[in-house]
Amino acid sequence: MKFLNGVLFLALLVGCQKSTETSQSPIDAYKVEDLPQDFQVPDFIWDIANKVIPPNKPKTIIYGPVHLKLAEKNKGILKESTLLFVMQSGGGELDLSKVVSGQPGSFSLGFDVPIKDKILQTKVFFISQNRQRKVGGEVLGSGCKKVLELTTQFGKLGFLQMLDLNTTRYRHLSVLGGHFLFLVETEKNWIVSQVSFYDSERSDLFCPGFRSTEVNK
Repeated sequence: MKFLNGVLFLALLVGCQKSTETSQSPIDAYKVEDLPQDFQVPDFIWDIANKVIPPNKPKTIIYGPVHLKLAEKNKGILKESTLLFVMQSGGGELDLSKVVSGQPGSFSLGFDVPIKDKILQTKVFFISQNRQRKVGGEVLGSGCKKVLELTTQFGKLGFLQMLDLNTTRYRHLSVLGGHFLFLVETEKNWIVSQVSFYDSERSDLFCPGFRSTEVNK
């Protein structure tokens, strides 16, 4: 699988339980219980990991948690002004139709992989599952199963790097539709986590086979 360097400037509460137990923020957090439908150690994760993890430095590979933070820039864009999702070991998935109001406007998104051990390096990848489309002469979407390395954009965890997104004509889905993969090296382990983004109301914007969208159409 070939890696492509790129910057994304394009554009669930199902299985969630509300909680305030987070040291990251005083805002309410949603604990995501469900793993993505296709999170069965997908081959693409190991394709990427095998290219990133040095074979001469074997370490145990374990699954780790990941947190998401969404904050609206325009009032009313999200169901709540700020949302924090706490995903357990291995990550999870987020149905954006449950958190985005449908109004045109902007919001930001950031990630954190909370780890107590010293972090040696972080690698971030995006596996696109959104169809390319034209909106007003502008081409949106990365295409199906394209792999982008986003370490420069998201290598600083702890919500220190936020991605600005716009919901006008579903531009945010043409950015987020797919899997974000995090590989974090500590002194003892490689920690793997991922987040899948989709929209259960707009399966037409995603690639064939992604969450069985073609079956449900």
